[in-house]
Amino acid sequence: MKPDPLQEGRRWLLQAEQDLKDAKYSFEGKRFHLACFLSQQAAEKALKAFLYAKREENVFGHSVAELCTKVIMHNEKFRKIKKASVLDKYYIPTRYPDGLPYEMFVR
Repeated sequence: MKPDPLQEGRRWLLQAEQDLKDAKYSFEGKRFHLACFLSQQAAEKALKAFLYAKREENVFGHSVAELCTKVIMHNEKFRKIKKASVLDKYYIPTRYPDGLPYEMFVR
């Protein structure tokens, strides 16, 4: 049995909100690489939440830019957040020591 689209959307949105809180906490603790990664995750999950709530079935991928494109097809007002696609560059590099400049880790 498929989950209710609105419930599934809420589930993803709750996780997005928690990721955003964790990103803020990481930022305050000067864990910038983690704050960047969690910010990307929050955006990705929030966009997926919207798509699930709109009854999309194929909600795949991790690219904020690609998810924004899908979301805009449902609501043109989301065109304003297309700039959030800059978060895509933080998806992989922030998780590996050679993905970001060395200076970010040296204090």
